[in-house]
Amino acid sequence: MMSFIFLIPILIIAAIVYLVVRRRDAEDGSSAYHVLISYFYFVTGACVILLTVGIVLLLRVAFHQAYGGGSIGDTIALGLTLAGTGAIIGGLHVFGRIALEKKDIKATRTIRRVYLFFMLLVFSVSGLIALPFAIYAFAHYYIEGSGHWEDPSAPLATAVVVVPMWIYYLMRVMRETRANKKEAS
Repeated sequence: MMSFIFLIPILIIAAIVYLVVRRRDAEDGSSAYHVLISYFYFVTGACVILLTVGIVLLLRVAFHQAYGGGSIGDTIALGLTLAGTGAIIGGLHVFGRIALEKKDIKATRTIRRVYLFFMLLVFSVSGLIALPFAIYAFAHYYIEGSGHWEDPSAPLATAVVVVPMWIYYLMRVMRETRANKKEAS
């Protein structure tokens, strides 16, 4: 998941350029509104990723303890900090977006769809990487024996958290696509 973080600034810049070019011809003068809604979605996306990483770390500790233990204090503190920060800041931004968002505006739907597709991209790539690594680490640990191989807690925790997020965003994108087809007909 961390190897694809460099894509985030590129996608953010592309989204901003898209919104600015698209809104340049706007007659309703609501471009500041759209930038604010884009901000809410961007921060919400960052907080979802932060929350996901925090949950992965906490789950990693649980799996690590199941495989024999070791030092866990720093990992628990970091996991709680990341998950807590992501949940609180993300929750506030979701609340702010819901309070301001006008669902009937076409550009708002476009911003939401860009957010959903971006999150689907992040979690699908992460899931496609995490799932085979988790299977491999789990199988290798039991085939080679626990004395010869590091426990599979990190890849297992990543896959257990990322794959459901992937499924969630896939379902959200599919629902948006169905809604778009209904609007078009």
